[in-house]
Amino acid sequence: MAEDDERVECPDCENGHTPSGWALGKIVQLLMIAGEDSSRGKGPHPWLLAVGIESLSPDMAELSSALAGRPASRSRGHDALDRWEATKKIVEASGLPPTWGLCKTCGGRGDIKP
Repeated sequence: MAEDDERVECPDCENGHTPSGWALGKIVQLLMIAGEDSSRGKGPHPWLLAVGIESLSPDMAELSSALAGRPASRSRGHDALDRWEATKKIVEASGLPPTWGLCKTCGGRGDIKP
């Protein structure tokens, strides 16, 4: 990497997101897990049980697939791209700007040029 291309960790965040942006990502992750479990006819994942979700119906898979823009993979479930797409759609539906939840210092990259 050229010297002028070197980047350092952002001093204002750990992952490119504000605390609320990071929290929304985790909530979306739970939605994607619920959709995966629903499509596979499995009981809820322990994380879902921990928040009081004890049963799921097939329409949860419809929701997670619509948010992700595609159904969960049979072997891997929903991946990081699916979570990213779902998060973007939720922020867009809220009427907030697409940069909501991203660190203002690094613009969501997690690193900056020194």
